[in-house]
Amino acid sequence: MKQLSLFLLGGALLANQAYAAPACPANDFQGFAEKFVSSVDVQKKFTQWPLKVTWVDDPAAEPKPTWKSKQVSKKKASFPLIESRKDAQKTGREISIEHNTEMGDHIRYRGADNGVLIYYKFKRTDSCWQLVEMDDESV
Repeated sequence: MKQLSLFLLGGALLANQAYAAPACPANDFQGFAEKFVSSVDVQKKFTQWPLKVTWVDDPAAEPKPTWKSKQVSKKKASFPLIESRKDAQKTGREISIEHNTEMGDHIRYRGADNGVLIYYKFKRTDSCWQLVEMDDESV
């Protein structure tokens, strides 16, 4: 019986190791966000699925714009979730990383004079940050 218990315990330990969270690519949010922007693999590993996506449905609605949101599964997501800094600069877009703001830790993606504005919002877990929401405020 002891052998069976040890075997089962050992199997449980191996199973836990197989599903361990991936190592965080950086110790601070700035470094993490730089890696998130530059790697689809990091985007896939450090996004909470399903991902909440919010957008302005009717920016002209009175008295204020109307919003919609949905949950997007990893299977239905389009990658990259955010283009690289290099690609953004080529098209005049701006990526800024903001830490400890009223909105929390996030990446702001802004277009050049075209109304594009998307916030990528993150939450810190025990092991690393996770993208938890894409908030598209583009008009």
